[in-house]
Amino acid sequence: MDWKSEGRDWPLNQLSRFCHVQPYNWHIQDTNGHEKPILLLIHGTGASTHSWHHLIPLLKKSFRVIAIDLPGHGFTKSKDHNRSSLNLMANDIQSLLTNERLQPKIIVGHSAGAAIAFRLALDAKQQVEGVIAINGVLDHYFSGLSSIFYPIAAKALAMNPIAAPFFAKINELTNQTQRLMKMTGSKIDDETLKYYNKLFSDRKHLAGTLAMMSQWKLDDLNHDLHNFRQQSLFLIGKNDGMVVENSLIKYAQKLENSEIIVEGG
Repeated sequence: MDWKSEGRDWPLNQLSRFCHVQPYNWHIQDTNGHEKPILLLIHGTGASTHSWHHLIPLLKKSFRVIAIDLPGHGFTKSKDHNRSSLNLMANDIQSLLTNERLQPKIIVGHSAGAAIAFRLALDAKQQVEGVIAINGVLDHYFSGLSSIFYPIAAKALAMNPIAAPFFAKINELTNQTQRLMKMTGSKIDDETLKYYNKLFSDRKHLAGTLAMMSQWKLDDLNHDLHNFRQQSLFLIGKNDGMVVENSLIKYAQKLENSEIIVEGG
Protein backbone atom coordinates (compact mmCIF):
# COMPACT_ATOMS: atom_id res chain seq x y z
CA MET A 1 0.00 0.00 0.00
CA ASP A 2 1.22 3.49 -0.85
CA TRP A 3 0.63 6.09 1.87
CA LYS A 4 0.82 9.04 -0.51
CA SER A 5 -2.12 7.78 -2.55
CA GLU A 6 -4.12 5.83 0.06
CA GLY A 7 -3.15 7.40 3.38
CA ARG A 8 -5.26 10.54 3.08
CA ASP A 9 -8.39 8.36 3.02
CA TRP A 10 -7.28 5.80 5.63
CA PRO A 11 -9.29 5.47 8.87
CA LEU A 12 -7.86 7.46 11.78
CA ASN A 13 -4.99 8.70 9.60
CA GLN A 14 -4.54 11.61 12.00
CA LEU A 15 -3.10 9.06 14.45
CA SER A 16 -0.67 7.58 11.93
CA ARG A 17 3.07 7.91 11.89
CA PHE A 18 6.01 5.90 10.57
CA CYS A 19 9.05 4.54 12.36
CA HIS A 20 12.02 2.86 10.72
CA VAL A 21 13.31 0.00 12.84
CA GLN A 22 15.17 -2.68 10.92
CA PRO A 23 14.10 -4.37 8.81
CA TYR A 24 10.82 -2.44 8.37
CA ASN A 25 9.39 1.02 7.99
CA TRP A 26 6.53 0.49 10.44
CA HIS A 27 3.09 2.08 10.16
CA ILE A 28 1.86 2.92 13.65
CA GLN A 29 -1.34 4.52 14.91
CA ASP A 30 -0.87 6.15 18.31
CA THR A 31 -3.48 7.98 20.39
CA ASN A 32 -0.72 9.39 22.65
CA GLY A 33 -1.90 10.30 26.15
CA HIS A 34 1.39 9.48 27.87
CA GLU A 35 -0.14 9.37 31.35
CA LYS A 36 -2.34 6.39 30.42
CA PRO A 37 -1.39 2.69 30.40
CA ILE A 38 -0.47 1.37 26.95
CA LEU A 39 -2.73 -1.05 25.10
CA LEU A 40 -1.30 -2.68 21.97
CA LEU A 41 -3.59 -3.87 19.16
CA ILE A 42 -2.39 -6.61 16.78
CA HIS A 43 -4.53 -7.46 13.76
CA GLY A 44 -4.79 -10.84 12.05
CA THR A 45 -3.49 -12.24 8.77
CA GLY A 46 -4.34 -10.06 5.77
CA ALA A 47 -5.69 -7.15 7.82
CA SER A 48 -4.28 -3.80 8.99
CA THR A 49 -4.82 -1.03 11.55
CA HIS A 50 -8.12 -0.20 9.87
CA SER A 51 -9.63 -3.31 11.50
CA TRP A 52 -9.67 -1.43 14.80
CA HIS A 53 -10.99 1.95 13.65
CA HIS A 54 -14.35 1.62 15.44
CA LEU A 55 -12.73 0.35 18.63
CA ILE A 56 -9.81 2.77 19.05
CA PRO A 57 -11.98 5.85 19.86
CA LEU A 58 -13.61 3.87 22.68
CA LEU A 59 -10.37 2.45 24.07
CA LYS A 60 -8.47 5.75 24.04
CA LYS A 61 -10.65 7.05 26.87
CA SER A 62 -8.78 4.72 29.24
CA PHE A 63 -5.58 3.80 27.39
CA ARG A 64 -2.83 5.08 25.18
CA VAL A 65 -3.69 2.88 22.22
CA ILE A 66 -0.97 1.65 19.86
CA ALA A 67 -2.00 -0.17 16.67
CA ILE A 68 0.50 -1.44 14.11
CA ASP A 69 0.45 -2.89 10.63
CA LEU A 70 2.19 -6.26 10.80
CA PRO A 71 5.29 -6.78 8.62
CA GLY A 72 4.39 -6.79 4.93
CA HIS A 73 0.80 -5.81 5.74
CA GLY A 74 -0.91 -2.51 5.00
CA PHE A 75 1.63 0.30 5.03
CA THR A 76 4.45 -1.53 6.86
CA LYS A 77 6.88 -2.07 4.01
CA SER A 78 9.14 -5.09 3.65
CA LYS A 79 11.90 -5.65 1.08
CA ASP A 80 11.71 -9.40 1.59
CA HIS A 81 9.44 -11.69 3.56
CA ASN A 82 11.87 -14.07 5.24
CA ARG A 83 10.93 -12.91 8.75
CA SER A 84 7.19 -13.62 8.63
CA SER A 85 7.09 -16.51 11.12
CA LEU A 86 5.42 -16.08 14.51
CA ASN A 87 8.68 -15.99 16.50
CA LEU A 88 10.48 -13.60 14.15
CA MET A 89 7.48 -11.28 13.88
CA ALA A 90 7.28 -11.15 17.67
CA ASN A 91 11.01 -10.40 17.88
CA ASP A 92 10.71 -7.57 15.36
CA ILE A 93 7.66 -6.09 17.09
CA GLN A 94 9.54 -6.17 20.39
CA SER A 95 12.43 -4.33 18.73
CA LEU A 96 9.95 -1.69 17.57
CA LEU A 97 8.45 -1.36 21.05
CA THR A 98 11.90 -1.06 22.63
CA ASN A 99 12.98 1.57 20.11
CA GLU A 100 9.80 3.56 20.78
CA ARG A 101 10.07 3.06 24.55
CA LEU A 102 6.65 1.48 24.66
CA GLN A 103 5.74 -1.05 27.36
CA PRO A 104 2.20 -2.35 26.80
CA LYS A 105 0.23 -3.36 29.88
CA ILE A 106 -2.38 -5.17 27.79
CA ILE A 107 -2.06 -6.72 24.34
CA VAL A 108 -5.15 -7.41 22.24
CA GLY A 109 -4.83 -9.79 19.31
CA HIS A 110 -7.39 -10.82 16.74
CA SER A 111 -7.14 -14.17 14.91
CA ALA A 112 -3.44 -14.87 14.21
CA GLY A 113 -2.65 -11.63 16.06
CA ALA A 114 -3.65 -13.40 19.29
CA ALA A 115 -0.77 -15.85 18.88
CA ILE A 116 1.62 -12.91 18.44
CA ALA A 117 0.11 -11.28 21.54
CA PHE A 118 0.76 -14.36 23.67
CA ARG A 119 4.29 -14.73 22.26
CA LEU A 120 5.08 -11.10 23.11
CA ALA A 121 3.62 -11.41 26.60
CA LEU A 122 5.54 -14.62 27.30
CA ASP A 123 8.80 -13.01 26.21
CA ALA A 124 8.15 -9.75 28.06
CA LYS A 125 7.11 -11.63 31.22
CA GLN A 126 6.07 -9.26 34.03
CA GLN A 127 5.87 -6.16 31.83
CA VAL A 128 2.59 -7.29 30.22
CA GLU A 129 -0.29 -7.75 32.65
CA GLY A 130 -2.76 -9.45 30.34
CA VAL A 131 -3.71 -10.63 26.87
CA ILE A 132 -7.11 -10.44 25.19
CA ALA A 133 -7.60 -12.93 22.35
CA ILE A 134 -10.45 -12.20 19.97
CA ASN A 135 -11.24 -15.43 18.11
CA GLY A 136 -7.57 -16.23 18.42
CA VAL A 137 -5.90 -18.67 16.04
CA LEU A 138 -3.85 -20.75 18.48
CA ASP A 139 -4.21 -23.94 16.48
CA HIS A 140 -4.18 -24.79 12.78
CA TYR A 141 -6.69 -22.84 10.70
CA PHE A 142 -7.97 -26.17 9.49
CA SER A 143 -7.79 -29.69 10.87
CA GLY A 144 -6.58 -33.01 9.51
CA LEU A 145 -4.82 -33.24 6.16
CA SER A 146 -5.74 -29.68 5.23
CA SER A 147 -3.63 -28.40 8.13
CA ILE A 148 -0.65 -29.90 6.32
CA PHE A 149 -1.67 -28.88 2.82
CA TYR A 150 -2.57 -25.29 3.79
CA PRO A 151 0.95 -24.03 4.70
CA ILE A 152 2.50 -25.98 1.82
CA ALA A 153 0.11 -24.37 -0.67
CA ALA A 154 0.68 -20.95 0.87
CA LYS A 155 4.46 -21.43 0.69
CA ALA A 156 4.26 -22.44 -2.96
CA LEU A 157 2.21 -19.34 -3.76
CA ALA A 158 4.51 -17.10 -1.69
CA MET A 159 7.53 -18.34 -3.66
CA ASN A 160 5.82 -17.64 -6.99
CA PRO A 161 6.56 -13.99 -7.94
CA ILE A 162 3.39 -13.69 -10.05
CA ALA A 163 1.00 -15.09 -7.41
CA ALA A 164 0.41 -11.88 -5.41
CA PRO A 165 -0.01 -9.62 -8.49
CA PHE A 166 -2.34 -12.22 -10.03
CA PHE A 167 -4.62 -12.46 -6.98
CA ALA A 168 -4.55 -8.69 -6.53
CA LYS A 169 -5.70 -8.17 -10.12
CA ILE A 170 -8.41 -10.83 -9.80
CA ASN A 171 -9.76 -9.10 -6.69
CA GLU A 172 -9.54 -5.68 -8.32
CA LEU A 173 -11.62 -6.92 -11.25
CA THR A 174 -14.10 -9.17 -9.45
CA ASN A 175 -14.10 -7.96 -5.81
CA GLN A 176 -13.82 -11.28 -4.00
CA THR A 177 -13.57 -9.49 -0.65
CA GLN A 178 -17.25 -9.77 0.23
CA ARG A 179 -17.23 -13.48 -0.55
CA LEU A 180 -14.18 -13.99 1.65
CA MET A 181 -15.82 -12.14 4.54
CA LYS A 182 -18.87 -14.38 4.27
CA MET A 183 -16.62 -17.43 4.46
CA THR A 184 -15.13 -16.16 7.73
CA GLY A 185 -18.53 -15.31 9.20
CA SER A 186 -17.64 -11.63 9.52
CA LYS A 187 -20.34 -8.96 9.64
CA ILE A 188 -18.74 -5.63 8.83
CA ASP A 189 -20.01 -2.33 7.49
CA ASP A 190 -19.54 -1.20 3.89
CA GLU A 191 -16.83 1.33 4.78
CA THR A 192 -14.65 -1.28 6.48
CA LEU A 193 -15.28 -3.69 3.61
CA LYS A 194 -14.03 -1.03 1.21
CA TYR A 195 -10.67 -0.89 3.00
CA TYR A 196 -10.34 -4.68 3.01
CA ASN A 197 -10.96 -4.60 -0.73
CA LYS A 198 -8.17 -2.04 -1.16
CA LEU A 199 -5.81 -4.32 0.78
CA PHE A 200 -6.73 -7.44 -1.17
CA SER A 201 -6.20 -5.57 -4.43
CA ASP A 202 -2.65 -4.57 -3.44
CA ARG A 203 0.08 -7.00 -4.56
CA LYS A 204 2.56 -6.01 -1.83
CA HIS A 205 0.01 -6.55 0.90
CA LEU A 206 -0.96 -9.91 -0.58
CA ALA A 207 2.71 -10.92 -0.79
CA GLY A 208 3.07 -10.16 2.93
CA THR A 209 -0.09 -12.10 3.70
CA LEU A 210 1.05 -15.17 1.74
CA ALA A 211 4.47 -15.05 3.42
CA MET A 212 2.88 -15.01 6.88
CA MET A 213 0.59 -17.91 6.00
CA SER A 214 3.43 -19.98 4.57
CA GLN A 215 5.77 -19.53 7.56
CA TRP A 216 3.18 -19.85 10.32
CA LYS A 217 4.06 -22.44 12.98
CA LEU A 218 2.65 -22.58 16.49
CA ASP A 219 4.68 -25.44 17.96
CA ASP A 220 6.93 -23.25 20.14
CA LEU A 221 4.03 -21.18 21.42
CA ASN A 222 1.94 -24.23 22.29
CA HIS A 223 4.93 -25.69 24.12
CA ASP A 224 5.45 -22.48 26.13
CA LEU A 225 1.85 -21.59 26.96
CA HIS A 226 1.95 -23.51 30.24
CA ASN A 227 4.45 -20.87 31.44
CA PHE A 228 1.93 -18.04 30.89
CA ARG A 229 1.07 -16.55 34.29
CA GLN A 230 -0.59 -13.26 33.35
CA GLN A 231 -4.33 -12.77 32.99
CA SER A 232 -5.98 -13.74 29.73
CA LEU A 233 -9.43 -13.16 28.28
CA PHE A 234 -10.72 -15.26 25.39
CA LEU A 235 -13.50 -13.54 23.44
CA ILE A 236 -15.14 -16.09 21.17
CA GLY A 237 -17.72 -15.35 18.45
CA LYS A 238 -19.69 -18.49 17.73
CA ASN A 239 -20.20 -17.64 14.04
CA ASP A 240 -16.51 -17.53 13.11
CA GLY A 241 -16.06 -19.77 10.08
CA MET A 242 -12.28 -20.14 10.52
CA VAL A 243 -11.85 -20.77 14.25
CA VAL A 244 -13.33 -23.69 16.18
CA GLU A 245 -14.92 -22.67 19.49
CA ASN A 246 -13.98 -25.89 21.31
CA SER A 247 -10.36 -25.49 20.28
CA LEU A 248 -10.21 -22.02 21.83
CA ILE A 249 -11.87 -23.20 25.02
CA LYS A 250 -9.28 -26.00 25.22
CA TYR A 251 -6.45 -23.46 25.04
CA ALA A 252 -8.08 -21.12 27.52
CA GLN A 253 -8.38 -23.96 30.02
CA LYS A 254 -4.61 -24.55 29.80
CA LEU A 255 -3.96 -21.13 31.31
CA GLU A 256 -4.20 -20.47 35.03
CA ASN A 257 -5.75 -17.00 35.01
CA SER A 258 -8.02 -17.20 31.97
CA GLU A 259 -11.58 -16.09 31.43
CA ILE A 260 -13.81 -17.14 28.52
CA ILE A 261 -16.67 -15.12 27.07
CA VAL A 262 -18.64 -16.70 24.21
CA GLU A 263 -20.86 -14.40 22.13
CA GLY A 264 -23.66 -15.82 20.00
CA GLY A 265 -24.64 -14.19 16.70
